[in-house]
Amino acid sequence: MAIPALAFAAAALFCGCHHEMQALSNPYARTGILRMQVECRTSKASITETGDFRLLLSREEDDWTSNYDRVSDIPAELRLVPGIYHAAASSRDTLPAAFDQPIYKGETIFEISAGIVTPVTVKCTLANMKVGINLSERFLSELSDYRVTMTNASSWDDPDVARRTLVWDNEAAAAGKTGYFTVAPLLVKVYGHRFIDGGEAMAEESVSDVEESDYHLVNVDAVVTGQAGITIIIDDSINEKNEDVVVPGWGEAPVDGHQDDGGDNPGGGGNDPSTAPQMFWDANPGFEPTPIESTMDINIVISAPEKIAAFVVTVDSYVLSDIIAQMAGDTQYKYADDGPYDMDLIGNETLVNVLSEMIPTGDALKGQTEVLFPLSQLVPMIQMFAPTPGSEHIFTLKVTDEKGQMLEKSLTFYAR
Repeated sequence: MAIPALAFAAAALFCGCHHEMQALSNPYARTGILRMQVECRTSKASITETGDFRLLLSREEDDWTSNYDRVSDIPAELRLVPGIYHAAASSRDTLPAAFDQPIYKGETIFEISAGIVTPVTVKCTLANMKVGINLSERFLSELSDYRVTMTNASSWDDPDVARRTLVWDNEAAAAGKTGYFTVAPLLVKVYGHRFIDGGEAMAEESVSDVEESDYHLVNVDAVVTGQAGITIIIDDSINEKNEDVVVPGWGEAPVDGHQDDGGDNPGGGGNDPSTAPQMFWDANPGFEPTPIESTMDINIVISAPEKIAAFVVTVDSYVLSDIIAQMAGDTQYKYADDGPYDMDLIGNETLVNVLSEMIPTGDALKGQTEVLFPLSQLVPMIQMFAPTPGSEHIFTLKVTDEKGQMLEKSLTFYAR
């Protein structure tokens, strides 16, 4: 088969819901096969187990639905009649406020066609808000005991406030407990007693700018310069909103010799050392050469604290390089003459649009600090073109952040 013909077939594979064109036997020619996968990315640069998630499948044309209480119970291949389908996955926890209880959700729309195997991935992300506290050394040295209380109820007098409230006391704060709230404005209350005279210390604040996947880190500081106060800094490192709120505190006697130069103020604007990009592959931490299989776990987590500015994947494959070049409209390129092909996943508008349903492209990469980059659909396609046994197919990921720091990592796959 000539390369242009292969390119045409591959382009069809890339579109829609990543249809994997396989001929099915005649008795089933009027149905298609669904291969369902649920993926979940966490903020810790790892993949969360999703076998216990729930999944709801529905078909738009006739209101057909099918509920699966556990994703792990879904057959490897599910035969369905042609149509447009909706898949919604979610984790099992639903409490409005709880420690260590992230809630993940995701959904996608896909099409089942007769005689086609359709792999579909539902990508789940954090659907509630993560909240943590960080107490400065100065705060801890000034207070003998304390409580940081947060709620997403409408007020402290709300009848449902008990179910929607979490309390960090000395023990919970020391243990680094992480709270999770369903999305609603937060009320924050800090209360404690001072070492110096046992007097009460308190402050309150509200946080109204909230969204799914927010990470609110509440830094609490006690400023002692004749008067004391609690400085609450809301640092949202996921959605990258910065909101500083200074809350008046309680009166206190001056501390001899103390000069408040702001040096201990957490989040006070100091310049942290720049952090270079990193890549993680949980299934293959050493990035060892990997045999090409029909089903693969190639989920690369890319961490770029300084934000991604450029992302290029160099494809060194006598099978795929020509095909991808054709999809990008680069008709002059030939692998035999030009060697590996560079996929610019941010700057090449054609590739950004063509590949966006299979891998992150464009705005899903640019400006991001953490990205799950899956090649689990793309690499297995090589098998469809009967590659020469022992041939290597190399994908080199090149990430550059906004400070010009670059990370380059090669993934080698070989045909059996």
